Amino acid sequence: MALVLRYVDKNGEVVERFIGLVHVSDTSACSLKKEIYSLLSDHSLSPSKIRGQGYDGASNMKGEINVEDFFDHVTNVLNVVGGSFKCRDLLRHHQAENLKQLLESGDAHTGQGLHQECGLQRPGDTRWGSHFKILDNFLVIFSSIVHVLEVIEIEGSTSSDRNQAEYLLTKIESCQFFLLLGIGRLNPVNSFSNFDKGRIMTLAKYYPSEFDDGKLRDLSYQLDTFIIHMRGGNSKFSNLQRIRDLAKALVEANLVETNSLVYLLVKLTLILPVATETVERAFSSMKHNMKTRRGQL
Repeated sequence: MALVLRYVDKNGEVVERFIGLVHVSDTSACSLKKEIYSLLSDHSLSPSKIRGQGYDGASNMKGEINVEDFFDHVTNVLNVVGGSFKCRDLLRHHQAENLKQLLESGDAHTGQGLHQECGLQRPGDTRWGSHFKILDNFLVIFSSIVHVLEVIEIEGSTSSDRNQAEYLLTKIESCQFFLLLGIGRLNPVNSFSNFDKGRIMTLAKYYPSEFDDGKLRDLSYQLDTFIIHMRGGNSKFSNLQRIRDLAKALVEANLVETNSLVYLLVKLTLILPVATETVERAFSSMKHNMKTRRGQL
């Protein structure tokens, strides 16, 4: 078993650290938990500080949020929404209308490289780096995807198409999706075009240890001033593309203290429970070494 820690450092950078390998003969949940806690203790790390866990292939350790199933649903949604020229045209038209409204309201700004059209990229391999790019894209065009599915649900050419659209709509409106897609409401792309205070507050409620009733009230006030500041034309925040870019920009602009709860939520979204690229690199290296040794025998 390989253990990797993912955290956000004092500079707002997302860091992954390979902690070590442990041989386990029993892969039950209790045994794995015991070995994980033992390895953390060896490095003077407290399990109480853990805010998410991800497991690569350990089905007996999966909790309420099954990331593999989540991406299966995302793939099915993208296949349906991108399954015809009509659907893709509907998607583009809705994206264009959303952008037009944002520009007219002043919530988005024009500029070179901004507001580029997002396509329907699908998972082409099992690498988590690929999955993250797909999720990023999915978050940006989420409202347009919902719009297309709603149209198919009513106007689909066959009952099978209509039923499938209805099923996928129920899936993407489930708690799992609201949790994992809630991070998209903090995505700074297109001048925070996906910002949704209500869904961000819902996301915060998934972390009761950090956000009690008092902290939730304070977060609500901070979000109001935060979005005004972000859309105020400051060049440091106008061209951000990812949440990790936002974390770094807040640190560099010395805005962490005044937006402490928003920054805390940003950090929590950056360490959501997923299998990390470092895990994959570790196992890839192990496989390579094993093959090399076999070739020497």
